[in-house]
Amino acid sequence: MKKNILILVLMFTAAAAAWIFFNRSTSIPAPSSQAAAAPGYPAGISLSVNHGLHTKILRGWPVIAEVFLIFPEGSALEPALRDSWQDKITLELRTEKGLQPVDFQKIEPEAEGAEWTGVWILTPEATQKLEPGQYQLKAVLNDKGKLVSKSYFSKVEVLAEAEKDLQPETGAYLNAEALILQKRFPEAAKIVDDFLKTHPDDAGMTEMKAGLLRSAGQPEEALELYDKALGPSNMQEPPPESLMRRRHELLHEVLTQDHEPQGERKPA
Repeated sequence: MKKNILILVLMFTAAAAAWIFFNRSTSIPAPSSQAAAAPGYPAGISLSVNHGLHTKILRGWPVIAEVFLIFPEGSALEPALRDSWQDKITLELRTEKGLQPVDFQKIEPEAEGAEWTGVWILTPEATQKLEPGQYQLKAVLNDKGKLVSKSYFSKVEVLAEAEKDLQPETGAYLNAEALILQKRFPEAAKIVDDFLKTHPDDAGMTEMKAGLLRSAGQPEEALELYDKALGPSNMQEPPPESLMRRRHELLHEVLTQDHEPQGERKPA
């Protein structure tokens, strides 16, 4: 009896030692989105859906997907990819039934500040055709037929009817923002103006209206609205950094236009 127990103890000890050795000597591969990057390629991709990791939408609301490239410190993108990486991104929308046949519209990047960021829109017309339910959205970067990196999936829940925790103004925000990104400014302005008739002190829509006025060449009027968005009635929380930055940029632009030198100044 004692001999059998001793044999069992020895077998258990040997198995435990083998398990420890195996796990010390075998590395577990990192997820593809975080794997070590080849030179000139991003280490990973981050995906934001309607400014969050997960989102709920009604059918007929847009999906705004922002893709960010992640690089190891000190690295840079392959020069050949610098101006074309957004063309190599695929956005995959899936359900438990598989890949859904939807087309995301790529938004052309602005000239400044969008080097490692891309924006895609699934239009209201496209989401109107989706069946209610749970979806998973993922961004995939391929180059020359090979997978470079992919993001973790984000959840998109499509609803047929509004729920209590789904604010109706969210639809107005998203639709206006999507139209602005598509440079359909008159349509966006109508949504914003209609919303402000019933919510005149809404800081977010006021900021959006200011941006539309700035795009229309009305910087002074836009500056007044930026100041309104930063007014005391909207200061329950610290103002968004983006709002402060836009106001500062516009103020500098207005002051520069008002004080353009008529000729070369002599050194003091």
